[in-house]
Amino acid sequence: MWKIRRGDTLVFGVQVRRLPQPTFDSQLVYCARCPAGIAVDLTGWFLWCTVKRTVSDPDQLSTAQVTSMPTSFPAGGGITFPIRTAGQALVTVPALATRSFPDGTVRLVYDVQGQDPSSGGIFTFDDGDVIVRPDVTNTIGAYAGGGNWPPPVVGGGGDPVDVLVSTTGGVSAAAMQAGRAWKVVIKITASFSAGTTANVGSGASPTAIGSGFDMTQAPGVYPFDVLALWPTSALVLVTLVGAPTVGAAEFLVFGGAVQS
Repeated sequence: MWKIRRGDTLVFGVQVRRLPQPTFDSQLVYCARCPAGIAVDLTGWFLWCTVKRTVSDPDQLSTAQVTSMPTSFPAGGGITFPIRTAGQALVTVPALATRSFPDGTVRLVYDVQGQDPSSGGIFTFDDGDVIVRPDVTNTIGAYAGGGNWPPPVVGGGGDPVDVLVSTTGGVSAAAMQAGRAWKVVIKITASFSAGTTANVGSGASPTAIGSGFDMTQAPGVYPFDVLALWPTSALVLVTLVGAPTVGAAEFLVFGGAVQS
């Protein structure tokens, strides 16, 4: 069982071993916490960890599913191999997975599985519960230049939708709710090419939230001074104007009730 606070990053190690087979007709068993086992060389193995609220939830509704390939959800998670030949795997479930959880304790279930590259067989190495308790601090980390990132939500707003932006733009993993007012804060981590501006909206309305933000500014955190009503439930799309060749940024879109 693992215990974290809401919005924390969960990191844990999995030591993959194989139990000895005393006879030919013994079951082949892989495990994570069996000292009598033999360490497995994970070269070529594909590993994944799925975290859900209940076992019966479909994988599409999982809280997180991180893998040893660049296919993890939410962004920022994954599985790495500190010593692959010794069977060591390190699982990282990103903070974004639980950031929007309600107050109160939430119990999740997880497992870690892998596929043998030689046989194609799938084996479960580890499983158990993750206990998520509410946090006190709702902001994380210090960004270069001071202050907190992401910034705190003021005035009862919801947790932000995150959009990572490269030279080809970016799109959020989750859809925004319709009928609410949204505010954007931008963290530029690497300045974009001269003449680059950004538009924020959706596929159907690419400038619904705002347009023309200067992406050539020095790295730092900037408010995108707009307050727009989000018209429909859709993924947030950040498009870039100016065909940049360099640059990286993160857009946080905050939601709140419409004020009368």
